[in-house]
Amino acid sequence: MTSGTERDGPPGASLVAIFVLELIDPDIGIWVLIALAAFGSVILSGYLVSTSQRDKRELEALRGH
Repeated sequence: MTSGTERDGPPGASLVAIFVLELIDPDIGIWVLIALAAFGSVILSGYLVSTSQRDKRELEALRGH
């Protein structure tokens, strides 16, 4: 089981790639960052919901319901 704090790359690697190295046009890059943030929020929300449901099931199992 993982703690959920691991990252695939350095924090801000996408910012460096877009704005410093100019691998992507900065006008398009901001939309890439917004899309990455939206995707990350969906993943985090799903993780939190599933963890909450699992905890609820475990508590109900311990109480014998």
